[in-house]
Amino acid sequence: MFDFSFYTAHQRMLDLEAAGTRAFLRDETGAVISLCNDGNMYCNITTFDWTQPAVRALWVGSVLNATAQGIDGIFADHSAQEDIQIGAPKNGQGPNQLCNGKGAGRLCYNFTDAFRDSFNSWHTWATNYTQDVLSKTTGGPVVCGPYARMGVANPCDFNAVLRAQQGPLAVREMRHKTGTGSCKPSESCLAAFLAAAEPGSYLHCQYTGDDLLGASAFPEMDYALGAPNGTARETAPGSEVWVRSFASGTVVRWDDKRKLGAISWAGQPPTPAPTTPPPTPALPGSCGPVLADTGLGLADLRRTTVVGSLAECCAACHAEPACACYAWHTEEGNRCHLHTAAARPGTRGAKVGCFSGFLANATDASRAFGVSK
Repeated sequence: MFDFSFYTAHQRMLDLEAAGTRAFLRDETGAVISLCNDGNMYCNITTFDWTQPAVRALWVGSVLNATAQGIDGIFADHSAQEDIQIGAPKNGQGPNQLCNGKGAGRLCYNFTDAFRDSFNSWHTWATNYTQDVLSKTTGGPVVCGPYARMGVANPCDFNAVLRAQQGPLAVREMRHKTGTGSCKPSESCLAAFLAAAEPGSYLHCQYTGDDLLGASAFPEMDYALGAPNGTARETAPGSEVWVRSFASGTVVRWDDKRKLGAISWAGQPPTPAPTTPPPTPALPGSCGPVLADTGLGLADLRRTTVVGSLAECCAACHAEPACACYAWHTEEGNRCHLHTAAARPGTRGAKVGCFSGFLANATDASRAFGVSK
């Protein structure tokens, strides 16, 4: 939707306007409108008017030109969502409105029925299907296209990845959430994903640190893999231990009972065998009960530190006024994650090596742990 000023197409939009052809989206009064980016950081972005044939031609020409330059695919973030249309019931928009921003300075622009229907139909096509045109022209991938599914499963959950891939082939994003510092998944997480993943699925890291690009890279990205030699096979009926090999010689092993995995990378030294985590540490009474091998989901305060013990993680929660629950991830380098009382255990599956608890005075949180106070 956004006509960012750094697009080549933006200058061509200006040229159309200078020649007397309307190109920028206007409201029913004829005023050119500006929208906010999805981070609501700045609200001065003009928008394509998809009702104009010249703008449609400009867009298609830009796609074909990109193909001619050797680009073999396109990633259109949020393009498959229906809530980015005029009149979509989002953020209090009326049936014929497109609203700008979330806080102070929010504006809502109004449109006629006929304009809304014409704009929405072409906007849907432009953001969803031109990438399909491009992909079929070049043989490249369609990422986040009309059939894409984003964030459909936890990539660290072998069975969830298998379930998410049922149905017609599509690009499927398995979203791996991590705290600050690195996007690197644990050995077991990566093993679970590689044991189950099929063509069209990819592991995405949702990381919010300052050095996004640098902290996102990890050595396994460059290790040899190749095409899988079939699906994962169970070593013995009922064992729930799965093994999968790849063309490079890389072998992945996943133990679904213990929720532990290991990867033998072709050309790389072997990694140490996963070990059983230590027993749940003893804690002061003010730290409340603790669940072993259990992660927390939702209501993350994004206060993440590395601490030496579960007691230190509990103390960090005590020091944060909004904190009611805490999780010490020994499987992620002893990282301490803090949560509000809205957190729930187990929403992202078993986490071997993670210890989660709630403060003894956190009455609301205690209900989530099945403990009455």
